[in-house]
Amino acid sequence: ALDNASASVTVYLAADMIYPFELYGAANWDHKDSSSPNCLSFSWDLSCVCADIINSQRGTGEPKITPVREYVLAAMSRAQDLSVEYGHTRPDGSEWSEAIFEQGLSPSYYTEWIDYSYYDDSDSLSEMIYDSIVDIVPASSDYGIYYTEVGIATYMDISSGDIYFCRFGGAYE
Repeated sequence: ALDNASASVTVYLAADMIYPFELYGAANWDHKDSSSPNCLSFSWDLSCVCADIINSQRGTGEPKITPVREYVLAAMSRAQDLSVEYGHTRPDGSEWSEAIFEQGLSPSYYTEWIDYSYYDDSDSLSEMIYDSIVDIVPASSDYGIYYTEVGIATYMDISSGDIYFCRFGGAYE
């Protein structure tokens, strides 16, 4: 359907619609008014944008990173967890990595980046997202591997105006 399309073509996504990462850049992906920062289409789009930036910063011969729906869903769950209890332990007392395993993923290596910002502080939000991207570009200093899968999500707490952020990365041997 997007054969010979360009970024001048706008495709509107409903709350839970996503597109193949391979089509990122093939159209101007936009969100219907009913979408919010707490929906899958928003988090998927954010993950695709960030993956594209990460890949552009990796050198020749270094593995590319790809957004994965299950990582995005796990990051969405964690971002919402953070609005209840901020930290690397989930509100139910389990470890943060359980959000990854609950989605059926079993990576050999995985990483989490969490942060929060205020709704009206766009500089802080942009910096937070950029810092999470820069952190995952090089090989892990702990394991010497490149993360090849990513999921990024935000959760906006309507009552406080806080925006919680989670970025997961995964790699397999």
